[in-house]
Amino acid sequence: MTATNKLIKKCKEINGNNVFYSLSDKKTYTSSPYIEMLFWSENNGYFIHKDCYNFVKKNYNINLVFGDFFINFTKKNYYSLNQHYVNFENIKKYWAQFFDYTQIIKDKNFWMVESPLTNIKNASRIKKNIKQLKIKSDRSGPSISASFYKNGDIKIGNDGYFWIIKNNKWMKINEKPIIEIVKINNNLLKKIPQIGYTNKQPLFVKDYNDKEIILIKL
Repeated sequence: MTATNKLIKKCKEINGNNVFYSLSDKKTYTSSPYIEMLFWSENNGYFIHKDCYNFVKKNYNINLVFGDFFINFTKKNYYSLNQHYVNFENIKKYWAQFFDYTQIIKDKNFWMVESPLTNIKNASRIKKNIKQLKIKSDRSGPSISASFYKNGDIKIGNDGYFWIIKNNKWMKINEKPIIEIVKINNNLLKKIPQIGYTNKQPLFVKDYNDKEIILIKL
């Protein structure tokens, strides 16, 4: 799931646990903890198991995208993938640069990494995590709850309009967004967040390629 809310399929891990190669479009994708890379790297995003994605779609009618997850930027230029907002319970003890499969087998907890489509126990664990994320598919605004954001934060809603946090609620900006296409400019890309993130003004990078940037703004 890229920061421009694209879904890239058929990815193969090629380096550590955060670099993947896509067999479908022949590109390399990564998950970087640095803001300056997150904002302008087209090939940045989150990685999700195919069965986990399909499990959420089947049980909640949600086609997950990058923007459904809360991003918390800190002064240290790192980001948090909901790790301060979701209690992942016992599986956290196995997290490291390389997942500790040896220990999870010794602890007889390998069920935690089995497909939730076939393992009922792991399905229950994932449902607890989804509940804590407060994601709903029937919202006109952003799928994720406003409770994770601060007043003044702006995101793109499911209806394609800008939504802003006011009094801890998503409020729609009724002015219709416009699309502007400009020539590729890396400095511009570094300054404007992609649509999967939040911004303090109604301006995002909707998509881009080697020649042009597609902006969505008011």
